[in-house]
Amino acid sequence: MTVALEINNLEVVYHGAIQALNGLSLQVPEGEIVALLGANGAGKSTTLKAISGFLPLEGGKVTHGTIQVGGADILGTAPHLLVRSGIVQVREGRHVFADMTVEDNLVAATYATVGRPAARRHAFDEVYSYFPILAERRKQNAGYLSGGEQQMLVIGRALVAQPRLILFDEPSLGLAPMIVAEIFEIIRKISREKEVSMLIVEQNATAALRTASYGYVIENGRAVIDGRAEDLVQNKDIREFYLGISEHGADRQDFREAQRRKPVPEWLA
Repeated sequence: MTVALEINNLEVVYHGAIQALNGLSLQVPEGEIVALLGANGAGKSTTLKAISGFLPLEGGKVTHGTIQVGGADILGTAPHLLVRSGIVQVREGRHVFADMTVEDNLVAATYATVGRPAARRHAFDEVYSYFPILAERRKQNAGYLSGGEQQMLVIGRALVAQPRLILFDEPSLGLAPMIVAEIFEIIRKISREKEVSMLIVEQNATAALRTASYGYVIENGRAVIDGRAEDLVQNKDIREFYLGISEHGADRQDFREAQRRKPVPEWLA
């Protein structure tokens, strides 16, 4: 198995005092989609920021561990250089340039390809083939798009940057269920057709595990369980605490307590 992204024993501290990641390890195989699940504050977004180089902008620092993409150590690399190398993050919250047209938003993404072979027109046509509604709206200011259309646009910008690894932070946030299903279907299609590796942070565990081939659950900055997506869907603790399917009624415990009843995975021992 070729590994696109490998994180080993990563520790992250904010402002020299607040520990956000505590020995996190995970892998994303080449061309696969991996889901990263966990409660608010578990360290999911911090993981993405560590990979994309955004931590110093928020007072964060990697204090231990390694991050490798394609076998190369990327810690300490500036964010714009990471993007130019093909590591692209689709941030939470649909950050579009609201006063610019859809097409100008895509043009802005071409700056990420400086120093690499450009394929501007081809890339735009590809985006419009995945998201036909954007072709119809190409001359419209992005601020007037619906939430779902804006999410399509930020994914389209990531595609224009010619990615080899895409990091998604809550792509379903604030979207209607029908739009969420459409977005995740397109994400699967992009990964399959372009062989792009993806790491998805998502609160909608059902959508994430239907999309991914593998998943990790993290608590307090450390992976507590991992496995194939279809196996995680059948795990009774995952079903109760993340999919909302309870077998315990009023007697349910918190996820960490449930996991203390299980042996530590060998790779974390």
